[in-house]
Amino acid sequence: MIGSTFTSNSAIDGVGGGLENGGTATVIGSTFTSNSASGGGGLDTGGTATVSDSSFNSNSAEFGGGIENFGTATVNGSTFTSNSASIDGGGIFNDENVGGALTVSGSAFTSNSANEGGGIYNDYLRYPTALTVKDSIFINNTATDGGGIFNDSGVTATVTDSLFIGNSATDGGGIYNLGTIYSLGTLTVTDSIFANNSATEGGGIYNAGTLINTKNVFSGNTGGDIYP
Repeated sequence: MIGSTFTSNSAIDGVGGGLENGGTATVIGSTFTSNSASGGGGLDTGGTATVSDSSFNSNSAEFGGGIENFGTATVNGSTFTSNSASIDGGGIFNDENVGGALTVSGSAFTSNSANEGGGIYNDYLRYPTALTVKDSIFINNTATDGGGIFNDSGVTATVTDSLFIGNSATDGGGIYNLGTIYSLGTLTVTDSIFANNSATEGGGIYNAGTLINTKNVFSGNTGGDIYP
């Protein structure tokens, strides 16, 4: 799909308001606006998907307002603006069905919202998932937990050279890393900036799992830079 536009579509079967992929999909320079579904308001992919230089605006779903991935997805140079999820993953929901692998680079998440993971939700239920984020920005995203990113227990998230500015949540304004008595989320954050994020606890990062914090800058976060 090159230079295509998907606007105000909805999915009767519940997934992929704009586009559903079960094989191999390449999306370049395309726009997804005001599409809706229960999963993947803009795009739902269970195969292999590469998304480049595309925009997801005001899409909505229960899971993954912009994109729901439960295969292997690479997102580069794309924008996610004002997407919403009534449950998890306002911008992107990385699913647990077969162990989703999601790589995001050079992308921007702005003013997305969800119950958990306003920008991105990295999920685990039956299979562990992996999330890699680099050279990306998260601005003014909101959620109950994890305004920018929510990383579930038992899964891994690696964040490098990224910005978290003005995100808000009850806990974990920038990132929420979950841990339970059964398993721990593993979060590695390097060379990133957390500024002016807000939460009751963990304005920058709320950590209940395993956190590797290297060469990051924290400034002006309400609720503390890192909890605990």
